[in-house]
Amino acid sequence: MHPESKDIIVSQYEPANVVRRISGRTGIITTIAGQAYTEGCDGDGGLATQAQLAKPLNVEFIPGTHDMLLPDGNNGAIRLLSPV
Repeated sequence: MHPESKDIIVSQYEPANVVRRISGRTGIITTIAGQAYTEGCDGDGGLATQAQLAKPLNVEFIPGTHDMLLPDGNNGAIRLLSPV
């Protein structure tokens, strides 16, 4: 949960391979990273919603920011998610 916005971030892997945000204010669920049901390793430098992930794991917020670190399990990578 983000300490300021109270948004909850959920990593969904197999088969979804996405990261979703549950708004702490409205309860609305949105996909913030990954293409649903598409596993892969593509999209660095582009929109997070167009990236392909493979087993995204627990997201960690970088203190003092809204940026997040996302371990991309099967790709052996840690990805940086920054809000637009």
